[in-house]
Amino acid sequence: MNLAGIELLFQYNDWVNDRILATAENASVARLVAANDLGWGSLRGALGGGKRRLLELSQTIERRETGHSP
Repeated sequence: MNLAGIELLFQYNDWVNDRILATAENASVARLVAANDLGWGSLRGALGGGKRRLLELSQTIERRETGHSP
């Protein structure tokens, strides 16, 4: 994949995240914690899981930049 393709994916990701967060802001607490099949057990878990993945990716990139990643 070229740099332009990666940039496009980041732009799409930002757009999707904005839509998800805007929708989640209006969700009730009951809806946020209700069990579902999103892969994280609830909407709240999915939102938190996304944050964890971004942190892990950031740490992986930092390790690669410093030559400490496989």
